[in-house]
Amino acid sequence: VYEPLKRAGRQIAEWFEPKSDASMSADNYHLTLELPGVNVNDIDVTLRDEMLFISGHKTAERKEERDNFVLSEREYGTFKRSFTLPLDADQDNVEADFKNGVLVITIPKLETSVEGSRKIPISS
Repeated sequence: VYEPLKRAGRQIAEWFEPKSDASMSADNYHLTLELPGVNVNDIDVTLRDEMLFISGHKTAERKEERDNFVLSEREYGTFKRSFTLPLDADQDNVEADFKNGVLVITIPKLETSVEGSRKIPISS
């Protein structure tokens, strides 16, 4: 009986979930999230226990009126995304930038030293 309602709830949640891309360069990890119509003050980026949490609220309205025609569209809702950070993520220097409805999070990689490393022999 409840399964259709659960399914509809999941579909609505996925609809509000922002699309994201993850990439990396030699020095950084990058997360890019599409947040059209979201105000920067309605976005929260929090780092806790090797997890990056992005949440917010979207409120968008558009109204168009012409002679015998009225169009009104509204979008309201909250969104949440979470990402587990890689072990070599520099959690103290994460940066976030929001422009034109796109949130870009840059996560520097920790410098790993090969000094003091040694090859471990394998016995057979």
